[in-house]
Amino acid sequence: MGIYYTWKAASGTLDAKRNCISNVRPAGLSILVAVQRLMSLMRGSKKLGYSGVDLKDEHEMVSLDTEHTPKRLF
Repeated sequence: MGIYYTWKAASGTLDAKRNCISNVRPAGLSILVAVQRLMSLMRGSKKLGYSGVDLKDEHEMVSLDTEHTPKRLF
């Protein structure tokens, strides 16, 4: 699964104004980490007023809770 995020998206917005979080799946990027990365991008967009290639992903990995089984979202 991939997540595309664009600050103030509108018809005609160029691909360079989008951020993509890809490979979200059990054997790839976990949903928890993908959500953390998306929230980091959203905070950066709100602060700076843009998204896309100019917005750097400054997400820091956190340790995952391996003691509990994650709940299914769907």
